[in-house]
Amino acid sequence: MADYVTHDEYEGRERLCDERFARDKHQIDENKTLLWEMRECTLKLAQMIQRHDKELEEQERRLTAIEQKPADTWGKLKIAFLTALVSGVAGYVVSAIVAAAK
Repeated sequence: MADYVTHDEYEGRERLCDERFARDKHQIDENKTLLWEMRECTLKLAQMIQRHDKELEEQERRLTAIEQKPADTWGKLKIAFLTALVSGVAGYVVSAIVAAAK
């Protein structure tokens, strides 16, 4: 024997389903809004990361240049010392030759 639903029961169940669907639709709409906001935040964060990476590269370049200055100075100092040494030896040799020629 089939169980039939009265019209009042049907309307009550229909009303309950409509309320649930309305609540679910409202939650879906809220989630869409939140998802859109999260998307915007993600895009802004990606842009910030790109700017940060560029700034970091620039700072690394500047730091490398600053670190190279003492090395360059030391290299110039070594060259100056070697030049003075070679000049001194050459001067000594020339003066020895001139002294020997007299």
